[in-house]
Amino acid sequence: MTNLTRPLLAGFGNAHFIMGLHLGDLKNADAVRRARNGDGASISWIVGHLLNYRCAVLRAIGVEHPNPYQEKFSFQSPATDGGDYPDIAELLADWNALHGKLNNALGDLTEDRLLGETDLHGGDGSLLGALTFHMWHEAYHIGIMGLLRVEWGYRHTHEMVMDTK
Repeated sequence: MTNLTRPLLAGFGNAHFIMGLHLGDLKNADAVRRARNGDGASISWIVGHLLNYRCAVLRAIGVEHPNPYQEKFSFQSPATDGGDYPDIAELLADWNALHGKLNNALGDLTEDRLLGETDLHGGDGSLLGALTFHMWHEAYHIGIMGLLRVEWGYRHTHEMVMDTK
């Protein structure tokens, strides 16, 4: 593992930790509930969207993994009522499985590979820049999930984090 990899592992690890907290007590009926008076994304759509991009990240770092999320959860696919989305427990199980693969693959990256070019969008054209962008992307959406949880009567993220100490 290189020193460049350590903050990536920490950032994606933090997203993984918070995702588990956000989804652990969430009822599926609330997971598919759409924001902005029924016009916005749901937590289920957000998780599927992030899974779609985690598959793209894995592919960019050389891990072959099917992407069953691209059709329903890409930025070109607007959120729906969620009637055909996987259950939130299934999305969390997929998130956990992908995180393990991502964590292992990140640990194997060399400095030359991280500083080299990539086709993965975001950042400065380097793999490191793209991965940094995707960490920010996850943090952005996970923050929105925290807001929606509070809006719908669930505990605040910081309260749940403090309970883990």
